[in-house]
Amino acid sequence: MAKNRKQKKSRTSKKGSNGVLHTRRPNITNMYLERSRFPAIPREIEFALHAYYHDERTGGQTTQAERVTPLCEFNTILPRFGAELYQIYRHARIMAIDIRMEIVNTSSTEPLIAAIGCLPLVNCNALTSPQTIASVPGTKFRQVGLSTGMSRTTISHRFVTERMLGELTIGSNTYLQTYSEALSAAVWTELPAIYAGVIAARNGASWTGIIDYQYTYHIRFSELNIPALGLGLEESIKMNYPLPKGLQQKQSKTLHRKIQAQSEEDQSEDERSNVEWVPMPPLPKLKKTMDSSVSRLSTR
Repeated sequence: MAKNRKQKKSRTSKKGSNGVLHTRRPNITNMYLERSRFPAIPREIEFALHAYYHDERTGGQTTQAERVTPLCEFNTILPRFGAELYQIYRHARIMAIDIRMEIVNTSSTEPLIAAIGCLPLVNCNALTSPQTIASVPGTKFRQVGLSTGMSRTTISHRFVTERMLGELTIGSNTYLQTYSEALSAAVWTELPAIYAGVIAARNGASWTGIIDYQYTYHIRFSELNIPALGLGLEESIKMNYPLPKGLQQKQSKTLHRKIQAQSEEDQSEDERSNVEWVPMPPLPKLKKTMDSSVSRLSTR
């Protein structure tokens, strides 16, 4: 113990040449400072974004309640914060989708059946009952009891785009989605889509129920995007920091006048450019004669 105390003492203190004991102060320069250097925005980043949909069937219907979600396209439905991330990144690629469907049967006379599966989009749109895909490999199938008994069930499944396609998603630009493509309807009907449907267990029977759909999109964003590219500084500031309504009306009037004046000026320039250019006729050349030279000499 005494030896250890001497070693600790020797680390923190040092005896000078005059015999005075000098204690060393610990270096605390970088111990309590906050970080001040951070990495730049990556050109590619992955996020898990969530989407939720609530469906109530209370009218006593006989048809199915289905929801079809393409696996490679957003089909006009963006998850939460998807539009904000599109302001930074140009492309998005759906790598996987986790779906969780919770069904509550509110009918006391008819049980329900529910199923989740993955088929080409054209086949999913043609389905009329979950019973049709009960025998498809990878499909999850459940029965829901009456409202007086076990009237609730939950189905969860994870669909990886690479596995459903049978090839890598990074191998083709077909699986990229821009913001305008994400807000439009799905185009590739042969690509896989997720089908989730509920219907009464007895054919033609009326049923009521509540279905909650929860989606988790695993998305890879790439290629930095500049939405205000091509606009001036004032226009980009107006786009990012909008003015109140009264000022917006004044600004819109002045901007309309500027645009109208600019269009008129451009039109006049176009008219000037369309006028044919006619070269000037050449000037006649004067011929020198002997009389003129003689007269010049006489005057001198």
